[in-house]
Amino acid sequence: MASVGQELKKEREIKGISLKEIADYTKINLRFLQDLENDNFEFMPGKFLTRSIIRSYANYLELDEKEILKLYLQTAQEQGQAPEELVVDEARTEPKEKHKRNFSFALVAILLIVMLIVFFWVILKKEPPEAPSIQTEETFVQEENVPPPVLEPLVEERSLDLALTFQQETWIQIYADGEIKLDTLMQPGESFLVKAYESIRINTGNAGGFSYTINGESGKPLGRRGDVIKDTLITLDNYKEYLQQELGP
Repeated sequence: MASVGQELKKEREIKGISLKEIADYTKINLRFLQDLENDNFEFMPGKFLTRSIIRSYANYLELDEKEILKLYLQTAQEQGQAPEELVVDEARTEPKEKHKRNFSFALVAILLIVMLIVFFWVILKKEPPEAPSIQTEETFVQEENVPPPVLEPLVEERSLDLALTFQQETWIQIYADGEIKLDTLMQPGESFLVKAYESIRINTGNAGGFSYTINGESGKPLGRRGDVIKDTLITLDNYKEYLQQELGP
């Protein structure tokens, strides 16, 4: 069976397309495309960017990217690299199971509340009405002195609002609370907004290609132009570490 690199090279040559033409169109480094066709995955820029490069290559040749990714996994396993399963599939499956559990818990809680309401309604209905009592002046004065109930303040909902603006072409993946929200090549002038209630994870192949704000405050650069970063984790507890420091007077 042909490897993923052999299959891509064969389809490219059948259609009479050069590697440089693909590199110019997709903005992917020509060396990465050559390593891909030679199945030299150890020289590729990380597994998550390798999959993005394979998708772009397959789409340019109008091939089924899912089949090409399966062939990539088989080829890498034959080389003894044993890559992990596709991150996108795992990220989409976990939130679904979490939503199902949350829905079940909510349904049980609603049923318990309804049962309690019915129980107390039946008890109160059976009790005889109390005879009206004549309030004395002393009783009236005591009721006036009863302090009003203290209302507890509402707990403010905390969240992370991340807004990105891209100045250069940038490969990027963004996860919000474990669910993938973005996995593509962004172009200059494009922007993206995502909200999370626990954490945001960022993988990118061009750390200096974009600017961002967190909850309306400017963030400091994650790296320089062309830097590849993985697993940048922003949480409710540490997000201020990613904000730009205000200059003193």
